[in-house]
Amino acid sequence: MNEHVLTRRLAGAALTAAVALFTGPHTAAQQPPPVPVIRACVLLPGGQTRIIADGESCRPTETLVTWNEQGVQGPAGPQGPAGPQGATGAQGPQGDQGPQGPQGERGPQGEKGDPGAAGATGATGPQGPAGPQGPPGPVGVEAADPDDAGDQDGAMASVQNVSILVQGEGASRELASLSRVGAQIPIVEHSLSGKIGDPTLVYTPETVRIAPVTMTLAPGANMQFFAGWLRDVREAGSKAPRRDISIEARDAALAIVLRLTLVDTLIFAQDGLQIAVQAEGIVIDELNAGSEPALPSPYRIGVGTTSAADDAQRVLGGNLTTSLLEQRFVKPDGSETIHYVPGATRASRAKLGQVEPSLGVRRWIEDSLQQDPREVYKPVTVRFVDQQTGDVIPFKTFTRALLSRITLINPLALNQGFVTGLVDLELQPETVTVP
Repeated sequence: MNEHVLTRRLAGAALTAAVALFTGPHTAAQQPPPVPVIRACVLLPGGQTRIIADGESCRPTETLVTWNEQGVQGPAGPQGPAGPQGATGAQGPQGDQGPQGPQGERGPQGEKGDPGAAGATGATGPQGPAGPQGPPGPVGVEAADPDDAGDQDGAMASVQNVSILVQGEGASRELASLSRVGAQIPIVEHSLSGKIGDPTLVYTPETVRIAPVTMTLAPGANMQFFAGWLRDVREAGSKAPRRDISIEARDAALAIVLRLTLVDTLIFAQDGLQIAVQAEGIVIDELNAGSEPALPSPYRIGVGTTSAADDAQRVLGGNLTTSLLEQRFVKPDGSETIHYVPGATRASRAKLGQVEPSLGVRRWIEDSLQQDPREVYKPVTVRFVDQQTGDVIPFKTFTRALLSRITLINPLALNQGFVTGLVDLELQPETVTVP
């Protein structure tokens, strides 16, 4: 655009503004021009206009004219069509936490949830104050010793998986409780000639005596049979009917641990489901330790010349004791002096508790019950097993030992009511050797 055209356009605009200025001076005075504005000088007449800068003044023959650089806001145009959907903008930063809203209404009861995991055990609380003294309790029963002969004979315990078969009844009966099953063999001491005050002692067995057996039958047993048998025994005297009674015991795994027969048995007492019988002999049909895991055994027992060893839980007694003989001397003045000299040396009886019945032990028991004179005397070696190191240490050796007591079922040594198949033995040695 050339300077001449620009001058003409500006002159027209200035003329228009000048006309507005002269026709409405009062309005212009009430409404001050907006900023920024364009300033110009108009030469009248003729309307020649020139733009001036801020701070520049018009000539005396010119009139100052101003107008806004930007016009007034026009009316809003019609609504344009909606533009296309823009792409989703990036996630803006999280705003500040707003103020807590008002408490909402309580919702309906939800379904019961699954139990949560058990919490950790809390710390032990402080010791509470001592309570008042309670009333005296009932008198308790003294603990029974499973190795004591008197306690064994006087005990009766509940049993599981034990049944009997009585000859003549024709039915197997479960037992609810049972007393000791075993035998005693009295031992006689003989003194052979030897040194004065120190004789040689030997021992011989007397006739085997089978222990009486008391048993309680489970409900449902044919008690009329036992009542009739007891009546026949009382009426027939020496001709009373004798019967064999078979006893079978199984462990918790239903494995047979003991099967024996009480031979030539008489019933001599009955009280409800409880009966008492006396046998003249015992025949062992099966005897083993069963399938239950054995406890660690601190002893190893060797019977006879075999190299096999049987486990044992306890070894008691079997010690040497020497008796003292008193001698009195009278002096010429009538006073007496007393001297002691050693007498006979004896071996006390030994108790072997909870012995695993290997073939050697079983044969010794059977020979002793049958009193075979060739097999009743056995050497017995005892070794101690260190449970920490596993070392096997010689403990005692019993020479020419005789069984004086055999316990095949000990009511004081049951394992939760099950017969274990382990036996308790008492023996009388002639001598004892201690390493």
